[in-house]
Amino acid sequence: MGENPLEYDVGTSSGEFNDDGSGAESGEEATTQLTKDVLLTVANHTREFFENVTTTTMMSPSTAASPVGDFSENPWRIGFLATKAILVLLLLTVVGTARRDFIKTFAFILVLPLLLEVGLDVYIEIAANLQKLLGTSPTSWAYYLGPAAAAEGHLSEIHGKEAVFYANLWLHYAGYRLYVEVPWMATTLFLVESYIFWTLLVSSIVLLHFAQKAVSRPEDIKYMPTLWPFLQAQALPLLLVALTAVFVLFALPSPLAIAVSVVLRIFAVALALILIAMWFASFGYYCYGQDEFTMSSPHSLVRLAKSRLFSVQFFVLVAHLMSVPFICWSAITLAEDVVGIFSSASFGQHFLSVVHSLFGLHLHFLILRPLLLPILCILLLPNLRKRFFSSFCPCCCRRQQ
Repeated sequence: MGENPLEYDVGTSSGEFNDDGSGAESGEEATTQLTKDVLLTVANHTREFFENVTTTTMMSPSTAASPVGDFSENPWRIGFLATKAILVLLLLTVVGTARRDFIKTFAFILVLPLLLEVGLDVYIEIAANLQKLLGTSPTSWAYYLGPAAAAEGHLSEIHGKEAVFYANLWLHYAGYRLYVEVPWMATTLFLVESYIFWTLLVSSIVLLHFAQKAVSRPEDIKYMPTLWPFLQAQALPLLLVALTAVFVLFALPSPLAIAVSVVLRIFAVALALILIAMWFASFGYYCYGQDEFTMSSPHSLVRLAKSRLFSVQFFVLVAHLMSVPFICWSAITLAEDVVGIFSSASFGQHFLSVVHSLFGLHLHFLILRPLLLPILCILLLPNLRKRFFSSFCPCCCRRQQ
C-alpha cells in the first residue's frame, strides 16, 4: 500500500478463482474489506476537516469513552422521525387548503423550514443505515446535561460549542456514531433548527401585528398584503443563522468570537422584549368597540377579529415556552459579561450549573420544536384548526354536508 491512504494495492481486491469456484468467497470478502477501508478513510478525512475549522471538537467524557458496537436501528429514533414527518406533512396539507389570510401566511413561512428539517433528518437516517460500518454507541434515556466542564469559567464560553454539544446530544439518545464521525450532518441539522427558532421568534411579532390590525382597522385588514411583510422579516433570521454558522464552524479570533456571541444574545433578548411588549399591548385591543358593520361582516377575519387575536396570543405564549431557556441564558450571560467588565465579582458554581442547564434545555427544544410546532399550529391557530377538523373530523364533515 502506498503513502496515500486512498491508494490500495489492486491485488488485495481481486480474488483468484479456482476451477471449482472456491476462490469466489475470498474475492467477495476482499471487496467488502476494501469498501469498508475506503469509507472509513473518507469519514476520517471529513472528521479531520471539521476538527480544523470548528472552534472546538471537545466531546463529553461519557461520549468519548462509550464503546462502539455493531450498527443497529434505533426504533425510538425511527418512530420519532416518522411522527415528525407525518405531522409536518399534515400541517402542509392544512395550510394549503386553509382560507388565505395572515395566519395562513405565518404557517406557510414556518412549514418551509420544517420540511427542510424533516428532509435532512430522513437523509441522515438513511445515511446511518447505509454506513453501518460507523456503528452505534449505547443509548440512554437519562437527561443529557452536556460536558460538566462547560460550566467552568464564563458562561458565554459554551456558546461556540453548541454544535458539538448538539451532535453529542443526538449520539446520547439515538446512538448513531454518524453524528460525531461525520460532523457536517449534525451541524447542518443544527443550523436548520436554529433557523426555525429565529424565524418563529421574528414571525410571531409580525403575526401579532396583523392580529392587532384586524381589530383596530377592520376595514383595511382584508386588503393588506401579508406575504411580503413576512418575507421581509426573514432577512433577520437568515442573518442570525449565518452568524451562527460562522461562529460554530470556524476558529474565530477571540475578540471577533466574543462580538458575534454578544450580537446573537442581544438579538435574542431584544426580540423577546419586543414580543413580550406586543403581547401585553394586545390586551388593550379588546377595549375597541365593534360597530354593526364589523359584527355583520361576512369575513371571519373581520367579524371574529378579537377571538382570533386571543387565539394568536395563546399560541405565541405556548409556542415560546420552548424559547424561554435560550432567552434567559442569553440575558444572564450578558449580565455576567457586563459584571465582568466593571467588577471582579463572579457567580457561584451552583448558579453557573443551573444556568448551564438552561443551555442544555435549549438544545433539547431545538430537537423537539419541529415535532411540537405543527401540533401547536393546527390546534391553536383558528383557521388552521377549523380546516383540520372540517377535513379530518367525521362529525364536523357530516355537519357540513
